[in-house]
Amino acid sequence: MNMRIAMLTAGEAEQRAIALGFTPDWGRSNVCRVLVHQPAVAAVVAELLLLLLDRSSKLDRRLQALIIARTAWVAGVSFDWMLQSRELIGLDLSEADMLAVPAWRNYAQWTVSDSAALAAVDDVLATGRISDATWDLWNAGRPAVEATLEMVVAVGAWRMASELLRSLDVRMADDETRVGLSAKYPPPPRPQTLFDGSASAVDRLSPVDVSVAEKLCRDYKMNPGLAKSAVWSRMLLHPPIGAALSRQLYHLLQNGTLSARLREFIIMRIGWVTGTAYEWTRHWPHAMKAGITSDELLALRDWRNGPFNATEQAVLAATDETLGVGRVTDATWLACSAVLEPALLVEMQAVIGTWHLFSQMMRSLAIPLEADAAYWQPDGKGPFD
Repeated sequence: MNMRIAMLTAGEAEQRAIALGFTPDWGRSNVCRVLVHQPAVAAVVAELLLLLLDRSSKLDRRLQALIIARTAWVAGVSFDWMLQSRELIGLDLSEADMLAVPAWRNYAQWTVSDSAALAAVDDVLATGRISDATWDLWNAGRPAVEATLEMVVAVGAWRMASELLRSLDVRMADDETRVGLSAKYPPPPRPQTLFDGSASAVDRLSPVDVSVAEKLCRDYKMNPGLAKSAVWSRMLLHPPIGAALSRQLYHLLQNGTLSARLREFIIMRIGWVTGTAYEWTRHWPHAMKAGITSDELLALRDWRNGPFNATEQAVLAATDETLGVGRVTDATWLACSAVLEPALLVEMQAVIGTWHLFSQMMRSLAIPLEADAAYWQPDGKGPFD
């Protein structure tokens, strides 16, 4: 079985997984055997996904299952689709439910919450944000705020997972491909996201009070400075999710091995393409600290005509392709693998997926910039102006 990154042996991957606190079974999986080329990255990504799957989560497990299944279908992730067809039927979804996911609008058995969760996946995969109509439909069920935040995070997190699986070309083991209901389904479609600059006119979730946020930051061992952040004061509406997101973000920012220059190019390009003013504005100073000039940052708007070297061009192409179709093309992967070792390829894709997740959350929740921030440095011009 040829993949884009050679799998570690089952024994070596199992040892790394156990060292990270995961089960030996997960260590022997094809996903782990690829991701643990970069163990710490695998750990923070897996922590978030496992938290979403935990039975103590605030989002109803049926809705979580629908989000996973619909993401797998629309994003074209045959790995997740086959896995979920085996795992979810009889647990959270019926076989009829699973069969209805590909053309879900034609199925009469969905509840309002089911339909809202499915529509949220479609919205995010189509435009990068949950639409006003879907948001109203979701809130018609009067969900708890923790469940709402978890739904938004789940939609983005499982899309992040789909981007990792497709770009790293992770496949199921040969003896697993015929398990489940996969033979009953036609191949998933090819996705394409078209960012249109749309935005909600109102902030969708009120933040936690600063004093409460400061205590939660202490309790969950988060940076206390996050308490006054417009993003994190909302993520702390669901402290375990906020803490997991914080660990993922800060590992990649502070302990990653991908160069800060490449990381900030990825983040700033995501901010520009998706129209996420928060990402562009707040990472402008991070990029400057990484040695990137203001001229280079401006050139990211049209990077193919900019002053970027072959490595930077390859990484920026990988970013654009992941944002547009959820997968790095073969030609771009070849260019990236010529200049980055396997561990850095895993981390590159994790950085793209993580800040794409944050873009979706910030746009779906209509999180505003703090009052002291200037939009779209240096000229105030955004991508859709």
